[in-house]
Amino acid sequence: MRIRIATRGSKLSLIQTGIVMDMIRRIEPNIQFEIVIVKTTGDIVQDKPLYAIGVKGIFEKEVNLALLRNEADIAVHSLKDLPSEISPGLVLAGFSPRDPPYDVLVTRNDGPNDLASLSSGARVGTSSVRRRAFLLNVRRDLMIDVIRGNVDTRVNKLINGQYDAIIVAEAGLTRLFEDPGKVGIKYWRIPLDILPPAPGQGIVAIVARE
Repeated sequence: MRIRIATRGSKLSLIQTGIVMDMIRRIEPNIQFEIVIVKTTGDIVQDKPLYAIGVKGIFEKEVNLALLRNEADIAVHSLKDLPSEISPGLVLAGFSPRDPPYDVLVTRNDGPNDLASLSSGARVGTSSVRRRAFLLNVRRDLMIDVIRGNVDTRVNKLINGQYDAIIVAEAGLTRLFEDPGKVGIKYWRIPLDILPPAPGQGIVAIVARE
């Protein structure tokens, strides 16, 4: 038996697809997989903040369309990227165990250790309106700036000095970098009373046809 899996082509998306394949193999060890890479609007449009693109389900719509066109059998998503209602004819078919749901402040190894240690006017990168609002609630002196790209791209922008810090999901960061220090970064887990995470953050979701 072969299962076709639709997914975005980023490193993190492929790692999360691997998580799903491992889950399925524990039930059926002899299953075969075909990965169907899909480019989404969120991947293609890189010159605007996510909220300015004006597309609902910016990272999932085209991936799920592959299911509706019978180009794939299941689709893999970060649950936090799914809208509250998915396309008619599709269902949430499964979930991974939840990894830590927190957001983290990522800095270079020689940079600040936590939010309080950031200097006034420090440039902090995030593409999330939620993260921006909560951060400014406790540190109005920071310069919260838009950053686009996959998590590894954002980390490279941080390492190259374009930002003093970035905010990303802990689950995505640690799936990509088992030892962040080796690539020149460290992270601080932001307490929930400062920055509540997005619903479903840390969970990989499987979508299938009804």
